[in-house]
Amino acid sequence: MNEKKSTTLTVVLRFPTEEFPKETSIILEALNILPEEVKEYFVENPVMFSAEMYFRRANALCISHEDFKDCKRLIHINYHVWDYGKKKIIRTILHELAHCYLGHEAGFGKSKKFISKLENEADRLADKWLRLYSERKIP
Repeated sequence: MNEKKSTTLTVVLRFPTEEFPKETSIILEALNILPEEVKEYFVENPVMFSAEMYFRRANALCISHEDFKDCKRLIHINYHVWDYGKKKIIRTILHELAHCYLGHEAGFGKSKKFISKLENEADRLADKWLRLYSERKIP
């Protein structure tokens, strides 16, 4: 008999959830899209979300840092992203989670070709997660 393991994700938000209910809800919805084995990865490798950056050239950014206490990665979501439609916001979050899952490091100082390769890998994985989720929802 197969037992279904309960997966509990710990989500760390670097903003007060009561002041940002839309953002909190969309992040949780994006996490719910992930396949179970990916959720299990993030149980072991928690991610922190932040919405306190402004880069003109980036929608979001996934970074790692040794000083993070409880989280291995920090995903910064640019302020302007929250003005997008919900599907695009979720897709952006999944893209950044894909970078984390794939072990990508920030591409600062790397070649455009190298960064493009990482971005394409994250795009493909985010799209795969969305496709799998859509298939799970169809009865």
